[in-house]
Amino acid sequence: MRGEHLTEVEIKLVVEDPSAVRRRLRQLSARAIRSVTLVDIYFELPWRPPGEGEMRLREVVRGDAHHELTLKGPPDADGDSRQEITTEVSNPDAMAGILEMVGAVVPARIEKTRDEFSLDGVPVCLDDVAGLGYFVEIGAPVAQSEVASMKLRIRRVAEDLELDSESREQRSYLELTLLSMESEVDSPGDSK
Repeated sequence: MRGEHLTEVEIKLVVEDPSAVRRRLRQLSARAIRSVTLVDIYFELPWRPPGEGEMRLREVVRGDAHHELTLKGPPDADGDSRQEITTEVSNPDAMAGILEMVGAVVPARIEKTRDEFSLDGVPVCLDDVAGLGYFVEIGAPVAQSEVASMKLRIRRVAEDLELDSESREQRSYLELTLLSMESEVDSPGDSK
């Protein structure tokens, strides 16, 4: 499905106790798929207003090592789906150079360890995001005709995992990282 215009349908929830999530996944007989380390280099596109989506160059460090470029559109009104286009990249340094030559700037580089599972055919990812903590993402990119069905399946899986809907996080990892960086700059820190 790479390169096709798909709609990413997912919810993200903050997780206080990742071992409880792993335990619940085992109880529900979720299928463990893989554990990977991901390094995402985000690019701001000067011709796109903030909030109109994001672009990232992802390196899969551990697992089936490869690189891919993803362009995401703005989220829908519910915040749980948006257009997404992904393609494999054989030369990530050249791709980063091209993006920088057309004016894209790098606001953040985010590293995370991701444990991937499948529960009732729905992807579930337990992410340990450097500097941000643990999150669960439930969902996947699907064809537009499958969006409503995937939203229902995602909600069912979240309920089965006993995840609190109050812990839902609609901001992207990029937005959360930039907020974290801003608060570090705004806090007085160690002044001597």
